[in-house]
Amino acid sequence: MKGQNEKGFTMAETLVSLVITIMILGLALPLFPLLDWKDYEKELEVRQCFLFIQDELNEASTIEFTSTELVVTNGDGDQIYLEQYSDQIRRRVNGKGNELLLGGISQISYLLTESEEALELKITLKGGKTFAGQLYLPFKK
Repeated sequence: MKGQNEKGFTMAETLVSLVITIMILGLALPLFPLLDWKDYEKELEVRQCFLFIQDELNEASTIEFTSTELVVTNGDGDQIYLEQYSDQIRRRVNGKGNELLLGGISQISYLLTESEEALELKITLKGGKTFAGQLYLPFKK
């Protein structure tokens, strides 16, 4: 049956593409352990916690804090406590409830900046990694 177009790949073409694929995988697989997904996930959790606390500050009518506890009074008169509880940061409203914002921490600290326009929040995780950021106050304390 001469003259018919034969479509498809030859055995040689298939073997060459298979060898190239195996070579690429052989070079790429040792790189996967270098990607530390756990740290990336924890960093996202900490950033989310910072954003949540900033939202609480934005809704605040008054703010009080110690080095380890933040007490925010919102427009409805509810007192919201953001504090370290064991190895977690928890949120309580009017001293009731227990909403966990972040786990696996060893220390949390709040400090008013020199300009008194922001709180500096430092969160130290159990592994020793520290995250710091400024939470801007909607008004001066």
